[in-house]
Amino acid sequence: MEGTAPERLDAEASPALVALADALKRARAPLLSALERAGNLRGEIDALTARIEAGEGEIEAAEHARAAEREALRLAELTANGETVRVSGLAERVVSLGREIAPYLAAAGLSLADLDRDGAGTARRVAEIAAAHRALDRNRESSSARSRPSRRAAPAPPKPWASPAPPPMRPDARRWPAPTGSPGCGPNGRLC
Repeated sequence: MEGTAPERLDAEASPALVALADALKRARAPLLSALERAGNLRGEIDALTARIEAGEGEIEAAEHARAAEREALRLAELTANGETVRVSGLAERVVSLGREIAPYLAAAGLSLADLDRDGAGTARRVAEIAAAHRALDRNRESSSARSRPSRRAAPAPPKPWASPAPPPMRPDARRWPAPTGSPGCGPNGRLC
């Protein structure tokens, strides 16, 4: 350091003390500047640490959100697979139903193409044909009921080729004769 402390404190020591104080001020200025820079750096370090911690929290939240999205995607894929299987089954059922109703549509003068083109119109046409058929059926039944004689009027004559009715059985008699000589049967062909 430039100045040194005087050995004695007297009137001549004053300029030496002033020079020493000036030298200390000059030496202290870079130290204060370094201390201020260190304080600024500490503030920047603290701010960066806070940003890092906030970033870590954001990363953790993003990882949780991504895991939830992956789980939702997995569930959606399972649901989609189930729906694909269900739609496939329904498509097979539609084809099967088409094969089943094709003869009925053909009898009504319609086809599956008519059903595909205008389902509501085809359904109306089938309903009209069914109603007409029911009306014809009712008319046929009522006209045949009027034309045939009453069944209660006289019993039907016996048919010569029919076998005679079996004689009435006693209440304690069995309907079917027991086999004789079968294992487990007692004497006279009675069941055990």
